[in-house]
Amino acid sequence: MCIFCDLEGVSNEFGKVDKAPPTLEERLRAERCRLLQERRIPCFLFVGFLGAGKTTVLNSILKNLDEKKRKRIGVIENEAGPVSLDDKLLAVHSGSRNSGSAITTVQPIIVTSGGCVCCKVRGDLVKGLLTLSEFQIDQSESAEENESEEIEKGLDCIFLEASGLAEVKPIIQTFYDSKVQRKVSLESVITVVDCTNPMTENKEFFQQQLLLADVIILNKKNLVPSASFKRTLHSVISWNPTSTIKVVENGHVTLCDINPSISEHFSLVKNRLHLIENERITHDSGEKQNHLHDAWSTIALEAHGLVHLKLLQQWLRNISLEDNSADNGFSIYRGKGLIRHVEGILEVQIVGAHVSLNPVMNETILEENEPSILVLIAPCLKHEKVREELSAGFQRCFPGFYMNVFLTCREFICDVLMGAFVKISSGLIDLARGRIDTFFKAHYS
Repeated sequence: MCIFCDLEGVSNEFGKVDKAPPTLEERLRAERCRLLQERRIPCFLFVGFLGAGKTTVLNSILKNLDEKKRKRIGVIENEAGPVSLDDKLLAVHSGSRNSGSAITTVQPIIVTSGGCVCCKVRGDLVKGLLTLSEFQIDQSESAEENESEEIEKGLDCIFLEASGLAEVKPIIQTFYDSKVQRKVSLESVITVVDCTNPMTENKEFFQQQLLLADVIILNKKNLVPSASFKRTLHSVISWNPTSTIKVVENGHVTLCDINPSISEHFSLVKNRLHLIENERITHDSGEKQNHLHDAWSTIALEAHGLVHLKLLQQWLRNISLEDNSADNGFSIYRGKGLIRHVEGILEVQIVGAHVSLNPVMNETILEENEPSILVLIAPCLKHEKVREELSAGFQRCFPGFYMNVFLTCREFICDVLMGAFVKISSGLIDLARGRIDTFFKAHYS
């Protein structure tokens, strides 16, 4: 028995009980309580800087669940900007909604947008965790496949993906709020590190993510030289030598890789509580907290119609770090979007100097009348002039139906003429070479 077990029969909401908040010793004692552990839902927290690959890792875990063990999973997606795309991308990549999947459900997916869960929408995180802790599965959805089995209610676990700009300490502290601790257990803190960008410019932010991690995933190893990877690995180990380190290339991770053993759980909790105890941050204190995201801003761009691919590719190169020679005031570090193209929907990803456009197999990811959308994140977006120029530039990538046809035809004609020119030039060169060879053989052989 623990303090939360004592209160279970008194009130359904801890806030209604006339009792002081639990002390550090009482919270630690609660983590050893077997009854509390049995009725709480485990939660896995995914953190990491912008573009590290958190959503890719989460999708990999969902796709690689043990087919013999059905799972009911709730997901909380946090976006710093006003629009969320990760919940759509999660549904596309995981394939978890197919009838043949090992997952019984990956809903509800709760989205907290408009700020980071470490401060601005921290209250929404508490509400989301409590909502998922009380969520009941509709038994009729799975009754046909499990006629002889008793369908258990409630979720098996929760996945929380924090914004790439979120501070870790306040999020962890949320799990030891009295209302949350009695319902949800923070099972593991997973920090995803981008080996191509080991956060050398924001060391304090990066070190906090490493220090509080239970599992550290070094992602994109295949994209960096061996010497660079070794430096990143050495830095990670020096800051957190006790964490579990997983090295991956394309975010390929399974649930077993991030799930601590029962014997490790209390030790992890004890370390977390002691680390955050002296820096307690209360949501309602009104104190100004200096967070990394205070220097960053986001913008959500929308456009109707079909995109002209070459115009979009050129514009993305101009605004991203890929075009280092461009002195246009843009330095977009992170971007993601879903763009309508004549051949289907494209997923846009911008991470530093890397820009990619990949087709999305599920074309229902965007509703019929839903526009193309692109979310950009960078410090420069705080300037209104920059935001206006980006919005105008994005709109120019959607020239309309007739202009799209004209531009496509023009490109086709130019390609044909260029191909013909190359062939004619090649023929003339071969003819001249043959005439020269004939002349030398006739006069000098």
